[in-house]
Amino acid sequence: MYEKAAPKEKPPVDGDAGAKGPRKKGATGKLRVKSTFAAHDRTQLETVFDYPVVPGMSSTKRKQKYVVEAWFFFPPQMGVSPQTYSKEKFYADLRPLVRFREPRFSFKDLIGLNGSRSPIKFIEEFVQLYSDGKSHPNIDRAVSEARIFGCSFTSYFLKRISKRTALLQRIHKNIATIYDEKGDSLRSLDRQLEETRELLSKSVYILKQWRQLLTNAEALNQDYLKPLVNELKFVDEYCTYRMRDGLASLMRVATEIDPRLIPEIDFESFLRRCIAMNRLERWYALKRGYTWIDENSSDGHVERYMYRRGVLKRRTWGVLYLNIRKRPLFEFQRQLGAMAAAGMAALWWVVAMYFITLRGGAFLGGNATVGADFWKTNGFLIMTASMIAYVLKDRIKENGRNFFSGKIFNQVPDNSERILFKPANDRPIEVGAVQEYTRFVDPEDLPLDVKQLRLQSFGDDLEAEDAPKNIVHYKKAVELYPKAIALMDYPIRAVHDILRINIAGFLTRFDDPQSGTDVISADGRLASLKLPKVYQMHIVLRHSLRHKRDQEVVYDHFKMVLNKRGIIRIERL
Repeated sequence: MYEKAAPKEKPPVDGDAGAKGPRKKGATGKLRVKSTFAAHDRTQLETVFDYPVVPGMSSTKRKQKYVVEAWFFFPPQMGVSPQTYSKEKFYADLRPLVRFREPRFSFKDLIGLNGSRSPIKFIEEFVQLYSDGKSHPNIDRAVSEARIFGCSFTSYFLKRISKRTALLQRIHKNIATIYDEKGDSLRSLDRQLEETRELLSKSVYILKQWRQLLTNAEALNQDYLKPLVNELKFVDEYCTYRMRDGLASLMRVATEIDPRLIPEIDFESFLRRCIAMNRLERWYALKRGYTWIDENSSDGHVERYMYRRGVLKRRTWGVLYLNIRKRPLFEFQRQLGAMAAAGMAALWWVVAMYFITLRGGAFLGGNATVGADFWKTNGFLIMTASMIAYVLKDRIKENGRNFFSGKIFNQVPDNSERILFKPANDRPIEVGAVQEYTRFVDPEDLPLDVKQLRLQSFGDDLEAEDAPKNIVHYKKAVELYPKAIALMDYPIRAVHDILRINIAGFLTRFDDPQSGTDVISADGRLASLKLPKVYQMHIVLRHSLRHKRDQEVVYDHFKMVLNKRGIIRIERL
């Protein structure tokens, strides 16, 4: 199968669009932040931002600045307010993950054709040097290259499969609904099937080269190479699972296409090829001892597969993840408001006790008889005044903390962190910085553009009046250092910022997801209905790139439908 699909002496021709790598964009406006918003699971929202690295800035000291903001309109039933939802709780529910975008490799790049930079070629040369007696000192670098290959291959394969399946579905829909354009749709379908066959041949060929590399490294049977051999095997196992996923996705779409609508195209042969490739991957996985599942697998076998697949994913993609390290003055920055409030409260207490003590006559000439008589007649008033002063001190401290944090020190970030990248066997490189802010805002204090987006989503005045009053505003300012990022071994296109917020703690406040009611039908019959109890939560995103004097702002507005069990769906408005 491998030999027939892609002979070694003549690899498949690279004909994919965009195979020459990332296209440089001249205008800053085209380098906008890309964002996606989806449900990670039933209780977690996931927002992903891609901050592109501006070409041509690597030789300068200029920083690249992005600002991302989110307004969370929590429904009143969640009970979210400044009293019940502190900053500490918000950041505990927020899970940030930052990594570099995987290198965009074409087919030629992945196999190292025409001298292109390739992890396969690097590891081949590394193993060859060692087998020739010229030991390479940096095996950690080779391990990192193996993981880079795993990230890049799975991205290369799955993104193209996703694109092909979407096109196949659209073309099939056109054939089924628009008979006049059937000729054009058939030609387009035939072209997409041919390109998909070519993609499968290329992917099989790439994996063949990788698996041959693994076999050659194992044959040396050297202790020094064991960490590399293990990594090659782990990456191979992960790629095998992802290859299976891609084939299953392709098969799912292919089986939905009605062959009776396209008798001119031999669609059965395409399906047989996908099935044959899956059988070959299964045979290889079982030969290697990898976990393989199907509809007959036991629950324990599936559980082991899911656990191992998750570990392999974290291990492979971990090579691109960046470390977030808090700045030394982080705690001081966060406590500025509290410190100022505590100082005001302490000043009030000192002044109050000074006058109370002075009035009490404890220090008036040292006359103990006069002081005793005074405390007999006025002691209750003095104690009451002292208690009131203490209570006021406590209130000054509490309210002052909110005042100073929200007004005076509003520009001081809650979190101030450095973004570090740890190359293989080298010290960390600072590639950026992050500052985070969060606060509650009133509807009247929303930016004008955000207000307009919310007004457009209301059906009438009733919905507008019922809109959430407690709104959480989250802001993240990201600085990237292109000069430092340019030191990476592969060209970095963007920084991938993943934000996940957990809402599980608020779902318990909701009513049961369904309630029963009786209705009378049009013909007079009594019927029982199950009515869904749902809630709506709106999220508005605003992100911008600040470069030189230019600033491009983009808005996204989403509506999330919830019930007591979690997220039902997310709609883009």
